[in-house]
Amino acid sequence: MPERDVVLIFGMTGMGKTWYTRAMLRSMHRAVIMDPQDEYREFERIDDIGALLESMARPVFRVTHAEPGNFPWLCRGARSAGRCWIIIEEAQLIMPANERPPSEFLDVIYRGRHQEVSVALVAQRPTTVNIAARSQWSHLITFKQMERADVQWLESVVGFSLPVQELQRGEYLHVTGGNVRRKVLQLPPIQPRIDAVTTTHAEEPERKENEV
Repeated sequence: MPERDVVLIFGMTGMGKTWYTRAMLRSMHRAVIMDPQDEYREFERIDDIGALLESMARPVFRVTHAEPGNFPWLCRGARSAGRCWIIIEEAQLIMPANERPPSEFLDVIYRGRHQEVSVALVAQRPTTVNIAARSQWSHLITFKQMERADVQWLESVVGFSLPVQELQRGEYLHVTGGNVRRKVLQLPPIQPRIDAVTTTHAEEPERKENEV
């Protein structure tokens, strides 16, 4: 059994990657979520970094933080807590392709197995995330991809062609140990857009849909 996992979750907007991540989180007892867009409102959000680090000393925690500048502290806290997950939403904002990731995150990627710190990176496109952040994966989850560079990278790491451009909403490929499985999430129907005049009422159904 592996000491930890590094899970990459990629997919175009609306294809199901956030739903997949939420399903993962429901099975976790110790997780800190880097959530710059404040998407995971069903979990405890802690803005004060000191209080966040203290919360990670609990036997059970699922907490979110929105400030990207504090990401190195989340990595330190995870290694100190041990046996936990770091979930990084909008990973392209935290570790863009043209910038070196924080040394604290590289410690998690390359040495986090000693503390059993697992990582999940979530982004729309793989090539927008720094290559070091996506180099140590144990599970690759990809929903639909259309950009040529992204398809080529996915196929290069797997070693053969993938039907990622053919995937429909809710369909994804799960790659691990050289095996590829095509799976389907059960997603709710897309909500019709409401006229901009009623914006305050249009936002709430979408948020509730994400919290199912």
